[in-house]
Amino acid sequence: MKKIIILAIFAIAALNLNAKNDPTPDYITTEQGTFFYPNVKYGLTDFLVAKTSAGIKVKFNADEVKSYKLNGKVYERKNLIKDGEECSKCGFMQIITYRHGIYLYKQDEVNFNGRIGASYHLFKNGEYIMSVNESNYDYVMDFLNSRSTQE
Repeated sequence: MKKIIILAIFAIAALNLNAKNDPTPDYITTEQGTFFYPNVKYGLTDFLVAKTSAGIKVKFNADEVKSYKLNGKVYERKNLIKDGEECSKCGFMQIITYRHGIYLYKQDEVNFNGRIGASYHLFKNGEYIMSVNESNYDYVMDFLNSRSTQE
């Protein structure tokens, strides 16, 4: 049992080191274009705060950001999904993977106490297709992991 725990700790540490050593810079995409920064963080009063290589801070409100990459993870603005239906409220979902033009997104579910879970949803051409649940999980994962020459 101790060996399994130690191996798990090493695996987690290796994944963390790999994520931090991502060679591509963080970026923020707005209506004006995509801007690359060596350092992007979540702000206290602003949604994102980026620091240029010259040390100048650039602040972004959530309303002006279309997508961003932070610590190796890519997020896009999407209509949030509640009870299997798209609602009018927008938020940012993390892109997990894509195959054949279909994207799997992770939507964090939070309350006033912090993150309480996550749900996963499929989109094609920016349109919501379906949520991933226990009944369709195997089918969806088989599809997304399939090897094909068509992308």
